[in-house]
Amino acid sequence: MRKTFLLLFLCLATAVQAGRNIIFETDMGNDVDDAWALDMLHKYADKGQARILAVMLNKEGLGPCRYVEAMNTWYGRPRIPVGRALREIPSNEVMPNFTNIVPDMKAADGTPLYPHTISKLSDCPDAVTLYRRLLAKQKDHSVTIVSVGFSGNLAALLHTGADRYSTLSGSELVARKVSALVKPSPRPRTVAQEPPSGSGVTSAVKVCPRTVKSIVCGALRRSGKPRTAC
Repeated sequence: MRKTFLLLFLCLATAVQAGRNIIFETDMGNDVDDAWALDMLHKYADKGQARILAVMLNKEGLGPCRYVEAMNTWYGRPRIPVGRALREIPSNEVMPNFTNIVPDMKAADGTPLYPHTISKLSDCPDAVTLYRRLLAKQKDHSVTIVSVGFSGNLAALLHTGADRYSTLSGSELVARKVSALVKPSPRPRTVAQEPPSGSGVTSAVKVCPRTVKSIVCGALRRSGKPRTAC
């Protein structure tokens, strides 16, 4: 867990250096490290070092959506949009999930401890649609995507066509608007559960290698230094 947290810290630090407009992709709910990462990102935003454009869920279910909105609200940013996952395959989680517990916690008077407005999946746009809507509005090469967990959303985005938000294809839109993709190297369990359309988003981003800088913050070497590839 300590190494995982260090890797997330390194990835977020890299992202903040790469650019202030951040879209955070997370499989919130698998482990608490994603909650730590979002906490860190909000603290960067508090210092004016980052602007959180959106949080995209790459883990299916209502719980992650509610939890992320509750956390954004706790930090005074309830209007940050939350995109729901495209994934529909079971997560096979067998332990109680904090994303299903925390949003339902009540104070002594019965009011929610962590207010949120999301009550059903339809309250959230799907992540790919939200990506296209947000990216179309941003300046060229001004967005950094921090992606942890699954990569189906990003792979699906790269294969979208023109729509009401942009005449560009998904790969063209990413090439024009995104300056950096920051992603930890996948864990074996994550790769095993990845849907076919999302396997290896780092490889998928090769459709636009000259304008998207892919930084893979890999497992710590024996020397203790992070492995990076750009």
